[in-house]
Amino acid sequence: MNILEKALDLIKIIIEKYLITGSIAIVISILLYATTRDAILPLIKLSEKMYGVLLFFASFILVLLIKHLLSKTIQYIQKRKIIKTRNEKIKEELLNIVDSMDPESRTMLDYLLEHNNNQVIIPSSMEIPYSIQPYCAKNDFQVNDEIYPFNPMNMVQENWALNPGIHATKVKLENDFYQRLKWLKEYNGAISNFD
Repeated sequence: MNILEKALDLIKIIIEKYLITGSIAIVISILLYATTRDAILPLIKLSEKMYGVLLFFASFILVLLIKHLLSKTIQYIQKRKIIKTRNEKIKEELLNIVDSMDPESRTMLDYLLEHNNNQVIIPSSMEIPYSIQPYCAKNDFQVNDEIYPFNPMNMVQENWALNPGIHATKVKLENDFYQRLKWLKEYNGAISNFD
């Protein structure tokens, strides 16, 4: 069995397994053969049959590559649609949370976002606004040095100090919630429907 017969057997197997791809490759190779035979064949040292086989394999690989690229492109587009749908859902959930907050909670939220979620210190005798409480990380401690606390209702630093020995609370947003709000600000441009 010579090389040409082996190549023809391989073509038969490929066509049986890849009928559509093989059919497209045959059409492309026939068109290329008809248009390039007289110009290319004298330049290369192949018989006309081997040149035809070479064109078929080149066309076949090209068709497979195009099919692969189309498949990957379709997968990418579908993945982007899924991500966009998911992002829109998360956006709406976050907007609903922020929009439902009372004004004092919203003031505290805005302050913490503007200051990179740096913790603020409030006197233990003062409550964190109600609707932001589930999204805050709190740490109660005893003051060692004189500290000027924040009023959690308006986020203004008080002009009076907490003395050593007094109990206070360090407050900041839960990291996950803070990261999601940062994402929302970048994605949506605002963290509320009313901004």
